[in-house]
Amino acid sequence: MINFTAGASNILAACKAAEVGTVVTSRAFIEKGRLDAVVAQLAQSLTIVYLEDVRATVSTGDKLARLMAFRRPLVDRKPDDPAVILFTSGSEGTPKGVVLSHRNILANVAQAAARIDFGRRDKLFNVLPVFHSFGLTARHDPAAGLRRADLSLSLAAALPHGDPS
Repeated sequence: MINFTAGASNILAACKAAEVGTVVTSRAFIEKGRLDAVVAQLAQSLTIVYLEDVRATVSTGDKLARLMAFRRPLVDRKPDDPAVILFTSGSEGTPKGVVLSHRNILANVAQAAARIDFGRRDKLFNVLPVFHSFGLTARHDPAAGLRRADLSLSLAAALPHGDPS
């Protein structure tokens, strides 16, 4: 996840540190966030992929194929495999990153569930951004099965160089 509030130079530094070559986002988000200037700077060094463009390439056959294989992951992952890299804003120098594994994120979910009494019928209103570790955890709680109305906006996922998937 990219902290879109960090500014272009800090975003570029974070992408360089994480060896990110492609940023996936949406035109609607860029417009609503007034991030045109930031994205223009990023586009000089990174490939920008817009979800609206990807959506136009997904056929009915693609959708049916994924529906038939919905229980199979696109990529096999182990609990200790990296799930996300979160970066500081860079307010005290170059942004620093931390890699969270799938196990880390699920442990955070379990910790929150141990302290907060919620169930499948509850709704969670997450005001934390997804580039913040708890904002990401609250958003991705598969155990609770919560429906979410999420105030936070994300620039989207970033892919390492050479990974087109």
